[in-house]
Amino acid sequence: MVSHKRILIALVALFALSTASVSAAPDEFFQQSVTGIVRNIDRMYDELAEATGRRADDLLRQDLSRLPGAADKLDSFHDQVPSYSRAQAFKHWLNTRAGREYYDQVQSLVMEHKRRYW
Repeated sequence: MVSHKRILIALVALFALSTASVSAAPDEFFQQSVTGIVRNIDRMYDELAEATGRRADDLLRQDLSRLPGAADKLDSFHDQVPSYSRAQAFKHWLNTRAGREYYDQVQSLVMEHKRRYW
């Protein structure tokens, strides 16, 4: 018969393994190239929100404040697709003419986030 102590140890080990695999997901995401992350930038903000405990929209808003004029242009785009989250709209906006002019600056922001969090 299995003792209660062994069951408890097995449960603790199982919990530790499951927790480790959950926390490894952001690391795997941020191991991509900067270009790969930019293509999935909406997910980057979700990963950052999970890692920092802040809201993805707040993190995006903070980054947009460093890109002069970008917030207004993104807001105009987001108004056309209100079903998107702000981060999803940002992902799609980067593929528009207005968004592409910020592409290099967005890559720099992504590199900063990679260095800071992973």
